Amino acid sequence: MLFALLVSVSSGLSMNRSEALKVIGQCDSAQIAGQSCTDSVQLALAARTLRRWRILHPTAYAEACYHYGRQLRMAHNEEEAMRWFIRGSHTKSRNHSTKARIMSNMGSMAHLAGEFDLSYDMFEHSAAYFLRAGDSLMYYYALCSMAFELAEQALTAPTLTLLSDIERANAGNDIQATVYATKAALYTRLCQYDSVVYYTGRQEQSGRLDATGLVLRARSLWHLGQYDSAHFYATQLMQRPDASPQDKYNMLYILANSTDSCSPQEVAALSTRRLVLDKDVIDPEKIRLTAAVNLLRQDLNLQKRRTRYLVTGIAAFIGIFLLSVIYLRLVSHNQRLIKKRLLRKSKLIAQQLAEQKDRQQELLRQQEALLRQNSTLRQSKQMLQNDYDSYRQQIIDDIENTCSIIRDTKEWKDTIGWKNYESLCDFANRHFYLLADKLRILYNLSEREVRLCMLVLIHKSSNTDIADLLYYSKSGIRNFKHRIAHKLGCSSSELRPAIINLIIGQQNITQTD
Repeated sequence: MLFALLVSVSSGLSMNRSEALKVIGQCDSAQIAGQSCTDSVQLALAARTLRRWRILHPTAYAEACYHYGRQLRMAHNEEEAMRWFIRGSHTKSRNHSTKARIMSNMGSMAHLAGEFDLSYDMFEHSAAYFLRAGDSLMYYYALCSMAFELAEQALTAPTLTLLSDIERANAGNDIQATVYATKAALYTRLCQYDSVVYYTGRQEQSGRLDATGLVLRARSLWHLGQYDSAHFYATQLMQRPDASPQDKYNMLYILANSTDSCSPQEVAALSTRRLVLDKDVIDPEKIRLTAAVNLLRQDLNLQKRRTRYLVTGIAAFIGIFLLSVIYLRLVSHNQRLIKKRLLRKSKLIAQQLAEQKDRQQELLRQQEALLRQNSTLRQSKQMLQNDYDSYRQQIIDDIENTCSIIRDTKEWKDTIGWKNYESLCDFANRHFYLLADKLRILYNLSEREVRLCMLVLIHKSSNTDIADLLYYSKSGIRNFKHRIAHKLGCSSSELRPAIINLIIGQQNITQTD
């Protein structure tokens, strides 16, 4: 509460840039000497002042975010501390050591909140920055932290692989003790409490047993039924100033349940103390850490979206640029091809025009010869047409004379009815070049239809006369004629000329044969 009040009061004060840089330099010197920056008000003013100058002084701003974030974290203002750590991680500072420490603080806060995957990512970034800064010792500490987060997730194979790499480096006893602590945490997750006791013992031999090692050793001994030893290490942990409230909470449970070492009055006092610690410390700290880690996750998600948008934009720009280059190359290539094609086409057109001129001259000569031939052919055609017309008229006259002769014969005059007309039809068939046979074969006419055709040819009478001659109805003769004309492909009024044309065609064929 006091720190929040000081910060609120300091917000009304001001500080120039040179003073802010001086305050940050003092904080760096204090950190190198192993001390902490005690003037929280000046540090808060310096951090807020350098935030306005972060573009010109990115390194100093990153250091201010680190120091101020640590002050806020020690004041149990984890959410605001995470905000300043995030701001420091976004700077363009070339001080990789400062960025590595910022990442380590964010990783430890995520670890306390139980977000081990997120904590692993932060420690991984921290290790990369320590490696760039050339700080090998802190680099191996970051690797140990990564292994510890893997151990908390019970990932046995990657944890042991990473720890074996660290052990091969032989970075010193402190790193070796941290490796033993990580192995103890891994086997605690796997409920192999004998191994936990073994590795915490190795840690104690390599160096001083830290608070985490004491917790693991006490819990393992308690699970193995060695309550006196568990009570001993739990008592040691309660006396450690660096023990977290969560560790104290767990140790109070062990102390309260070690019935062989505690009296009923001590058990009641420990239980009451554990309830007070659970109510006043653990839950608020967990809530604050969870809120801070949520800020970190939101920032990481925002960075991923920005990176995705940036990559998508760059890919789109590169794609558009490449498409533009390809398009321009294709356009220039097409233009060259078009020019070549036009040149070839112009040469081809000139050659074709010359050939066409020669062909036209040749066609003119052939046309003149054809005109002379056509004139001769037209004269010959006219002569043939005249001969054909005279010949046709002669044949028609012969047919008419034959019909007149047939009408004057006794057989014609004595013929009555369809049956008596059969012999006369045969007589006429012989005079008209087998006309009846042709009508039967080519047009599929019946005998009565053939006789009616003969009668129409010879008699040249109307339907009424033919009906009276054959003693048949007028409508029946009309139907007969209509059916015959349909088969011959003409109308009833053109039936006799069609029959005459059929005789002329038959006669021409006969004469040709």
